[in-house]
Amino acid sequence: TSSPEESSSETQVPEDTESSKFYMLQGTITKTEKNDSAFTLLADDGKEYKIALSDIHDVETEIEKNTQIAIACMKDPSGDPEKNTYICAFPEQEEWTISTDEGITTSNAMSTFMIQTTDGREIGFIKDNCPSDEDALTSDSGDSVIVTYVTSDNANFPLEIRKGK
Repeated sequence: TSSPEESSSETQVPEDTESSKFYMLQGTITKTEKNDSAFTLLADDGKEYKIALSDIHDVETEIEKNTQIAIACMKDPSGDPEKNTYICAFPEQEEWTISTDEGITTSNAMSTFMIQTTDGREIGFIKDNCPSDEDALTSDSGDSVIVTYVTSDNANFPLEIRKGK
């Protein structure tokens, strides 16, 4: 008998971070500022968050009152929730999976890139302002990378791109 972790089709990457470093902040927008520069989110955890649109790296959804959204976030190493990074805002969906895959880039364009994973899968990503190691994506192809990402509407959005080994 093998455990579910071992039979997973995902490339195994050291568990240094995924579950503890990234999370989805989900809730309903209760208020938007007149100039749409900020909004208040009543999160599923019961807390209210006032978020400036300029603090979110990539917004993939309408920011309107009474709309349910989810924001992919990265915890700040200091542990201070005020310093967490808002990476990407999405329309709400039933379930969110944060995945990590390692591979070699097969293409690297302005707003997208593809990798071939160590187990042979090809995965494409949209790279709108996500946190990235400076030297992670340096050439058109052939870079070794580790990508932590979330999938929304059949598109993969990186939360972090790190240089591979």
